Amino acid sequence: MFGRRSQHDFEDEIRSHLQMEVERLKAQGMSPADAERLARRSFGNVGVAEDRFYDGQRLAWMQDAGRDLRLAWRSLLRTPGFLVAAVGTLSLAIGAVAGMFNVVNTVMLEPLPFPRSDRLVFLQGTSPGSDLPERYDLGNEFYQHYKENSKLIDGLFTFGAGTSTFRAAERVERIPMAWPSNDMYATLGVRPQVGRLPVSTDNDDAVVISDQLWSSWFGRDPSVIGKWYFVSDSLKQIIGVMPAEFRFPEDETMLWVSGEIRLDQIRAGNPGAPIVARMKDGVTTEQLAGELTRLTKQLPDRFGATPTYTRIIKGHRAIVVPILDRIVGSTLRTSLFVLFGAVSVVLLIACANVANLFLVRAESRRRDLTVRRAIGASRAQLVRFQMAEALAVALASGVLAVVLAGVTLPLFLRAAPQGIPRLGQAGLDAPTFAATFGIVLLVALACGIAPALRASSPDLSALREGGRGSTGARAWGRDLLVIGQTALALVLLIGSALLVESFQRLKNVDPGYDIRDVYTFQYAPEQPGLRDGPSLGRLHLNVMDHSLGALIPCKLAFIQHDDLRALMRNHFHLAGLFWRDTLIDAAVFRQWVVNVGRRQSPARMAHVLCELLVRLRAVELVDDHAFDLPVTQGDLADALGITPVHVNRVLKDLRKQSLIALQGKFLKVLDWEGLQAAGEFDPTYLHLVKKQAR
Repeated sequence: MFGRRSQHDFEDEIRSHLQMEVERLKAQGMSPADAERLARRSFGNVGVAEDRFYDGQRLAWMQDAGRDLRLAWRSLLRTPGFLVAAVGTLSLAIGAVAGMFNVVNTVMLEPLPFPRSDRLVFLQGTSPGSDLPERYDLGNEFYQHYKENSKLIDGLFTFGAGTSTFRAAERVERIPMAWPSNDMYATLGVRPQVGRLPVSTDNDDAVVISDQLWSSWFGRDPSVIGKWYFVSDSLKQIIGVMPAEFRFPEDETMLWVSGEIRLDQIRAGNPGAPIVARMKDGVTTEQLAGELTRLTKQLPDRFGATPTYTRIIKGHRAIVVPILDRIVGSTLRTSLFVLFGAVSVVLLIACANVANLFLVRAESRRRDLTVRRAIGASRAQLVRFQMAEALAVALASGVLAVVLAGVTLPLFLRAAPQGIPRLGQAGLDAPTFAATFGIVLLVALACGIAPALRASSPDLSALREGGRGSTGARAWGRDLLVIGQTALALVLLIGSALLVESFQRLKNVDPGYDIRDVYTFQYAPEQPGLRDGPSLGRLHLNVMDHSLGALIPCKLAFIQHDDLRALMRNHFHLAGLFWRDTLIDAAVFRQWVVNVGRRQSPARMAHVLCELLVRLRAVELVDDHAFDLPVTQGDLADALGITPVHVNRVLKDLRKQSLIALQGKFLKVLDWEGLQAAGEFDPTYLHLVKKQAR
């Protein structure tokens, strides 16, 4: 039995015991009055016994706390101005901390939705002294060799990710998709909710779609399994639908294309792709890194290699990174912790502000507290009552904070920058409610402890002075709170100023080209005769085998193939011009096959600079062999098949030979004949007779 009924039973037991004692004394010949008086005297003080029993009950403190909270709440309602100010201040701060905690917990702390996700790692490499980045992804030869020879791995896969065209009936869009090896699903430990997973016999003709794509495009129709749709301009069959919680490698990924790494297609030294592995139980990242470093040394002997590749492999060291660390990244982790720290400082300022309000409130009630102390209230009772008021304010603030967080968090998430992993999964959940309750208790303690301790020791002389007394000697508490508020506010102000200054500096960084009115975009044209880009070859070929991209702002014009064919039938000279254009394209392709396949890096660079000058001169964008370079070093690296670091070195060599001068994006050819000779350049293949460089 608990609560009031237990107290009632104890009182009945006392009355029964006294009655039995009275009957015994009466049986011995005593009068009823004398018997009752003696029985009570022998038993002792009944009230004291009842109080001791009450105080000894396990839930008595809860009854006291409930009574104190009710009294505190009635007292607070009598001062609505104080209540609104305190609850409004704390609710905004608690809501900010609760929302930020939810984001930090979702993005960085919660494990990934894979079985034993702590065993999943990314595999990378580093080769000090080489031209490669400090950390680089690994090629397919690494993947194949690790898969066949590692003793510490339970599974691994490689993948690529990007956007491409998906076409279903009349609807066509570019959507985020991935191209993983088929062992991704077994390594991550996931199964489809509908259909099956890819197998080796599917080649690259099968796809698995996300729950989001299944819902938004097909209305969760199970008959979509087995149907064929255009993906990246080729027909592929949908074979499965992944669960809603599966999001890899990005939250937005909507489709996964089947694929296998074939041994006969592996070429050592080709660009790498991310590799994910599952470590066996008990294996540490250091042990796995050591094994993979040893296995890497065998690659040149197995796959063959150039001297440069062999030198890179000789200095190669494997890097093993937990999957959550790679997905989140150190920059994002630091940014989130900084934001969480900032809102925590805001909460501290709010607590100091409300604590100051409680001190003022306690000062205004000094006479009332003194009277309570004078008529017998203990110091503990006064502290408990003051803390009950602080807890009531904190609880009200916590409830309002949860409501505010639930309303505003989705708005802030929509305004957040793209690319933050797992941010779309953020929302009020059990850990956030638990954290908010913990914050409420800390806030109650922070706001109430100083006023409670001060109010628990009232000055009894105030009664003689009629409530008038000096408070100067005890104002140091409020002074400290004001000093603390000011210091924390200055910290936030200085931090905000530094962030604004950093943002302005980033905005003013010169990228080397004019970014005004320049936009990037992707498109998925809806014309049935035009799938992924314009090409004269599509007049006769069913599938476009390449894509197009613009390096500088340009205008696009589209003509339906049927209209183009009609023009050529009616205007034969147009057909001749189109035929000439395709012949020139073929000549350019032949020249570039030779340039990339046979020439060394300096000759490739000299050749492409010569071609750029000739092309730009044809449209009158060259002034005395000088022009604005319309491409970046990264674009040159992609075009020439070398690294950006190597591009920088080659350009430096050309400048040393006094062939070119380069300042920012402005390039001047100092020795035209010398540059032509260095690049074995003959402009004939461009067929720009009237505007050729001389």
